[in-house]
Amino acid sequence: MTLREQLTPVSFHLRNFNKYVKLDLNAAKNGNLTLIGENAAGKTTLANCFFPMLVDGSIATPSFNAAKGTDHLDKSVNPHSSKRDSRNFESMLLGWGPGAMKVRTGYSYIDFRSAKRQVILGLGAHRVVGEQRKPTWWFVVINPQPTAPIQLVTTDQDGKSLEEDDFAAANKGLGDQLHIFKQAVHYREYVATQVYGFTGGADLAKLASV
Repeated sequence: MTLREQLTPVSFHLRNFNKYVKLDLNAAKNGNLTLIGENAAGKTTLANCFFPMLVDGSIATPSFNAAKGTDHLDKSVNPHSSKRDSRNFESMLLGWGPGAMKVRTGYSYIDFRSAKRQVILGLGAHRVVGEQRKPTWWFVVINPQPTAPIQLVTTDQDGKSLEEDDFAAANKGLGDQLHIFKQAVHYREYVATQVYGFTGGADLAKLASV
């Protein structure tokens, strides 16, 4: 693999997230990910599983095809309508319909690499059960060895997603390469300065909103 000087996406991963029990997508050599399919095939939904929430950590608003008034996401939504509806983190990313896993934890993460290092950006989230959402957590792995594969553990032997504490314990071997955050703002500040090279999280948030 020929690695670039700048960090470039290498692969995209979902575990028990949206309708996917396990999904691994390789990026093109330039880091691009191209999704091709008919209307309503799920291209936008899949893209929303990664962007922009893994860029700046935000899970408060939709990413693509945002409806007018999507700053008010406490209203009910219809999964079969598109631009007229608010697509939020819970409804769009953790699964719809009779085939969806109703109660589970899911993971989304991206593997970036450059000639100098390897970075994984990801999050773990729960599907809402009842009126309250369990906390979401974000994580970053920075490995100075760009070609050594990172053994990230997100599920147990039965394929069930690990809860936050179990995730931290299972990946204890990564040492100080692994950083876990309980709030998006802390994740954003860290990746802004340590991954993207910004002076602070505010600049990264502006980029993500664009």
